[in-house]
Parts: sequence; structure tokens; C-alpha cells
Amino acid sequence: MERLAAVLLVVAVGSASLPALASDSLAVVPPTARPGPYPVACSNVAQDFSRVGITETASEYWRGLPRSDGSPRYATDLISEPTGAIIYSYTAPGDAELFGRYAGRAITDVALVCYPTTSANTRADFALPNGNVVPRMQRGNDAPILPAGGKLPVVLFSHGYAGSPLDGTYFGAQLTLASFGYVTVAPFHGDLRWSLIGFEAILDDGLTAEALWLDYVAMQALRPITASRMLDALAAHAQWKDAIDLARISGFGISQGGETMMLLAGAALTTTVFQDSKPVTFDPRLASAVGYIPYFGLSFLPAFGRDQEGIDGVTLPFLAIAGTEDKLAQIERIEQGVRRLGGTRTVVAITGLQHDLEPSYPDDIFTWSTVFLDSQLRGDANATAKLQRMASVSGGGEDVRRVDYTAPKPATGDERIVIEYHHAGFDHYFVTADPAEAAGLDTGAGGWARTGLSFKALDAAAASGLPNCRFFGVFGAVSTHFYTINADECAMLTADPAWTFENYAFRADLPASEDCPADRTRVVRVFNNFKGGALNHRFTTSASEAASLAADGWIVEGAVFCARP
Repeated sequence: MERLAAVLLVVAVGSASLPALASDSLAVVPPTARPGPYPVACSNVAQDFSRVGITETASEYWRGLPRSDGSPRYATDLISEPTGAIIYSYTAPGDAELFGRYAGRAITDVALVCYPTTSANTRADFALPNGNVVPRMQRGNDAPILPAGGKLPVVLFSHGYAGSPLDGTYFGAQLTLASFGYVTVAPFHGDLRWSLIGFEAILDDGLTAEALWLDYVAMQALRPITASRMLDALAAHAQWKDAIDLARISGFGISQGGETMMLLAGAALTTTVFQDSKPVTFDPRLASAVGYIPYFGLSFLPAFGRDQEGIDGVTLPFLAIAGTEDKLAQIERIEQGVRRLGGTRTVVAITGLQHDLEPSYPDDIFTWSTVFLDSQLRGDANATAKLQRMASVSGGGEDVRRVDYTAPKPATGDERIVIEYHHAGFDHYFVTADPAEAAGLDTGAGGWARTGLSFKALDAAAASGLPNCRFFGVFGAVSTHFYTINADECAMLTADPAWTFENYAFRADLPASEDCPADRTRVVRVFNNFKGGALNHRFTTSASEAASLAADGWIVEGAVFCARP
């Protein structure tokens, strides 16, 4: 007992030697100035508004709302320069369980592309009857005028239920994203062609409850299909195939558009009121996505099966921006789903925000979004470090990061990925940068399993960074490992016979007063406070994981490594 007490005292002294917690210089970031540095132009969506009846609106065509007699309306009815517009056709998949009466049906859709252009582009704007203006719009078969510098990254934009790319804030969001150098591509989903819910459905006496449900499932399933087919069309389009980088596609989905992104990534859609679910599609071109007030279903009917289990296995990096007072896109359902994702995942809660398509705090939304997109699409190391470390945007509304994990970029050169494992039996964590050791643990031997979290370090033989001392100790029947690049801690434990120095596991940089350089992520150490009778530490880049452990009695000791993103 005396020996064990001495060992625990050594660790306690070592932990106390860490610098006191201080502010992370990237925890609160200033809002990103809007618009971005580029002027914006858009593809040809010229329309003849004289075709709109005196009791109609153009938006009813854009949204696909049928007339009261059941006859169809869609954007194609108004397009006046069809050879210059982006119009594409495809056949819906034949799966009746997902696509109902629309399975195997031929479908024609319209898309809008908005993109960064140059100051030399003096093309005329095109006014819309809803007050929006399509800037510098192409006419006829005009080619886009793009900035120099090669192929441009793409943001696949998906509007909310019953909306359109030309309506309200949806259109403004596309223009804002394009001003930051992204080509935004947006299908006119025309949801009301497939499913009527709410007031419109109540007025239609011919629809039974079963028919309403089947059409609702079909509408959700058709959305990711039309988005994929639009990407196919652009990949073959004479004006766009060499202008956009289809290896760099992210998504931006609003409300039901957020659900669309998850379905594109392979999530299973709820198909019955009993919460059965089935995958709709998988488009590997979608590399990441932002969801603003993303619809993940309701408490009694999650969007992705029972307890959102349809998300299991999906690895899409995803940023969800949600409202704490949103009754439709419920933050509890969003968190439940995002926590099931593998890879980079973040939930930001805006206090008091409801299901608002015209939010009061756009600075918060677009700052989070542009940091995420720059990290995921441009591979910007500073943006990735900022994404991992930022907790809120200054000013505006109260935005709180509730779930976070930023996966490291693939290792190159002397970089190594440090993989985290967890032992459920005694609730201990362990990390290793040794591929052979990881392969042994991945067999399940010893009861260890990957958590799915990792961070980046340098090889133990690298020329830069500080050596990480790895120690092994046994406490009763339970063993543990401890890692430190703190020279005082390393010397203290090396001198204690209760600890065995094993090797230099990897190399990393030491934080300065808890802070790291702007292009580095922070690895935090959390101590189990002798939970279960044996000490253990966890090393993580996730603030929400550390906070969850703290709520369970662990002690957050602070940042101990500065790691490459």
C-alpha cells in the first residue's frame, strides 16, 4: 500500500507540474467578413415570366407545386433559353420500397450554378419577380468567366423542403459561398412534385394516409438521387467538366438539405413508421458537408432509423449548425446522429435559434462554414487547426460547440497517426503510433477496441519535436501506460522503480501556457482520478470528449502536445 501511495503521489506531483489552464488563442475567433473576395456570377436560368398565370407565382414553378387540378408545374416550364440552361434527365431507381409510385420514372431536373468570377465580368444581372437578382448571369450558350488558377472546388447545395435555389435566403447562401471561391451547384429539387405535406396535403382529398407516407419517403429518397445525377451532368458538361474539381466536393444542406447530405453519404432512410430503414445511395464524390438546421427527424420518427442507427458506418465529415429552440430540426436528434458518425464531426448550437431560414446571426453560420470548408476542401492546415480548437465566434449570437472531433489529415513523411483504444472492462484508454502494435490490438486480443479517434505526431526518430516518454505501470491487477514530453515528468517517472520506461513512442511539440501555434492542434490530457482504483490518462483533441469525461469525475489536466493537423 505504501508503494502504491508513493506511485500515486508521483503522478499527482507530475500532473501538478503542468502549467495552469489558460485561454487557447483560437478558442474564440472573429467573424469572417462577408462577402468573400470574389465577385459572383451564375449560370443561365433565363425565364419567361409572362407564362406565369395571374393567380400564380414563379416560385410555385421553381418549387414544383402542382395546380389545384393536379396538373404539374416545374422550373422547366419557365426556362426561356433551354440550350443554355443546365437541364438534365435520368430514370429514378426501380426500388418501390424507397421510390414508391415514382420508381422507374423518367425525371427531368434543372440546376443552378453560381461561381467566383473576375472584375472583368460585366454581364448583366437578371432580375427575378421575388426581388432576388441573379448576378452576371450567362445568356444563351455563354461560357462561364472564371478566375485563373485551375479547377475550382465544389459545394453541392441542397435547399430545404418545398424551397428552391432561387427563393429567399437559399439563394443568398449560395452567393455568399461562391464569393469565397467555391462553385455552388444546386438542383431545383421540386419536392412538391413528389410529396405534399402540411397545408397542401390537407387540401388534397384524394390522398390517403398511406399514399402520403409513401410519397413522403419517395420525396426524401429522390433528393440524393437528383443531386448525384446533377453531378454526373456537370461532369459531362462542355462548360463545366474542365472547370470544377470533382475530387473536391463538399455539401451545404439547409433543413431537409442536411438530411439529403447524409443520404448521399450512405445513411439509411427511415421507410416505415416502425422506424425500419434502408440505404438510398452512396456517392463517394461527396467528401464532407455542412448542415444548417439539418433535419434529422423527430423524437418519434428519426430520419435514419431507430436511434439514428442508419448512420452507423457513415464516415462523412460533417458540421451541423443547430438551434436550441428548433422544434423541427431538433438538436437532440442531430446530436444523436452526429455522434454515430466516424471521422470529423461537429455540432454547434446557437442559443435561442428556431427553425429560421433567415437567421439573425449569419456571421456565426458562415464563419463556422467557411472554416470547415477551407479545412475539408482546400486542405488548409490553419483552417483544420482552427476547426479543432475554435469553440465560438465573437459577437453575434451565443454559439456553443457541443460535439467535436477533427480527424487528422493523412500522415506524410515523418508524420505518424496516433490511434486511440479503449478497454471497456476497466474503462482505460491507450494510444499507439506503432502500426504493428495497432495490428495486434485490432485482433481484439486483450479486450481493446478502437474509439475511432486519433491525432497526429512525428516519428520517434524525427529531427523535430520533443521525445515522448512512454511508461508502463501495474496497479493491483490493472496495468496502465503514461506518455509525456514534459522533461520534468519524464525524469521523475524514470527515477521511480514503480514505472518502467518502455521507449520514445513519438515526438510532438510542447504547448506554451496551454497555447499552440495557429497551424497546430491541441492534444489535451484527462486523468481518471483513480476511478476503479487504478490510474489512467486519456489524450484527445476532442473538447467534448474531455468534457464528457469531466462530467464523469475525470480531471482535465490541460493541453500537453501541439500536433500537426
